[in-house]
Amino acid sequence: SGLSCLHIAATLGHDRVVEILCKNKADINQSIIIDDQPVTAYDLALTQEKTNVCNILVKYGYQITN
Repeated sequence: SGLSCLHIAATLGHDRVVEILCKNKADINQSIIIDDQPVTAYDLALTQEKTNVCNILVKYGYQITN
């Protein structure tokens, strides 16, 4: 499926797991392809309204783009 641990934790809103993964250098910018579109852990968290996860990803350097 191409999903990383970070993608799964972000989707499910497991903010403590996301924090641990980020501290241990998980690739916060890694994209997977869904419906022919690149999707990051941030995108998945945002879609699921997991704002704590989004904030953690930004704290660790995720760059929000339009």
